[in-house]
Amino acid sequence: MLHFRKITEVSSPIEEVAALHRNPEILKELTPPWAPVNFHRIDPQAEGSVVEMTLWLGMIPVFGEPNI
Repeated sequence: MLHFRKITEVSSPIEEVAALHRNPEILKELTPPWAPVNFHRIDPQAEGSVVEMTLWLGMIPVFGEPNI
């Protein structure tokens, strides 16, 4: 299985960063408008949360449920 890991330093208080990541709408806001993604369900972001989404690869829909 492929894995991607990226470390980024953020110069904001941890409370602000945590609040941003708990916002269930943040995935929609961070997804570029040209990205072919449809979100069907986004739980509030916490351990064990689920996101139901469809990523379009051309005419082929790829359904996913990544767990947080």
